[in-house]
Amino acid sequence: MNDPDPLPAGPGRPRPVPDSLLDAAFFVFGGVSAVWLAFLLRQEGFTLGRG
Repeated sequence: MNDPDPLPAGPGRPRPVPDSLLDAAFFVFGGVSAVWLAFLLRQEGFTLGRG
């Protein structure tokens, strides 16, 4: 017995995410994280009396 495809082709079917979109999201997340870490380290420097 052949079972039909549970996700029929069409506009409602989720598309796989392209690798370039994943790469862009990763680098944006990494850049924001780096800026956030630099900001935190700068603030800690002020609380320790450096800067």
